[in-house]
Amino acid sequence: VSEAPWVVFPGNLQGRHVREDGEKGATLVTVENGEVVAVEHRPCDVVRYRVLSIDVAAAKSRDVAVDHARDALVHARDEADGRGLVARIVLSGRSDADVALRADRTGTLTALCDHANSLGEVWIESLRITTTPNVPGSGKDLIEALALDSETLRAEALAAAGDDERSLLDGLLEPGEDQDALLGSLLTEARELAVQRLLDAASTQRREAPR
Repeated sequence: VSEAPWVVFPGNLQGRHVREDGEKGATLVTVENGEVVAVEHRPCDVVRYRVLSIDVAAAKSRDVAVDHARDALVHARDEADGRGLVARIVLSGRSDADVALRADRTGTLTALCDHANSLGEVWIESLRITTTPNVPGSGKDLIEALALDSETLRAEALAAAGDDERSLLDGLLEPGEDQDALLGSLLTEARELAVQRLLDAASTQRREAPR
């Protein structure tokens, strides 16, 4: 934070969950003649948490998107310097693979868990698919229309939620996450799924229309 005078925040020795990701440890302070002459971070964690955000916009299929995630896992394992690794995989980007990823989320997660097991002390904490469909120009207008006034929709949904709905939201919350943020992400995912289904339906109608 400061070197004149020294103000150092060493953090904690070991991450406790995935929101405390990255290297954790202590600060070694060397003092000579009453003055600080060196400050060094020393990693002490035995398990490292990582949130791996992977852009799969260029992926044309689910398998290619999974390959990108596998590569990211290998890189994160190597950076952990022999420690155990717990990773949350977040797939993002406007991608042709969006529909396949959402349609077979279980298969995607299973493939990544199998790969993690093959790497040794590597575990998947969770998989989050935040991709959006790669739609043609006309579809983009539809996405923008569905996105209008999303903040109002979130506020109305929270206001209308009863005790049962709020209890359900609480059970889905990550450490440090609030109901508003969770509901916002669920609404965004619902909007993207609605767009894709409408586009799929329109495409089917065009193929089946008499010529």
